[in-house]
Amino acid sequence: MLVTLVAVLCNGQLCLEKVVTNSEQSGITMAACASTAQIGIADWLAKGPYHEWTLHSYKCVLGNTRPNAMCEITLKGTQHDPDPKGRVEPQSGDLFSLS
Repeated sequence: MLVTLVAVLCNGQLCLEKVVTNSEQSGITMAACASTAQIGIADWLAKGPYHEWTLHSYKCVLGNTRPNAMCEITLKGTQHDPDPKGRVEPQSGDLFSLS
């Protein structure tokens, strides 16, 4: 079964989704993705072109996935806890627009 690790990275208010790896590239399983994704993403961020971006969230997806288009997130004085499954969904009072 193909598993894809997707990270949501932000630089200021600009956020984007990037595929970090998938099971064809690294042999990652869903269990390994769920338990060690943050370690792999930290290493990937340190070595890649996005080292100045911050990790907003991540998700482990069954199958091959295409990252969503770049989006701008404006948080109006609210701090959201990351979703335990890595989903990014607008909260009440957030502006979520695709550019």
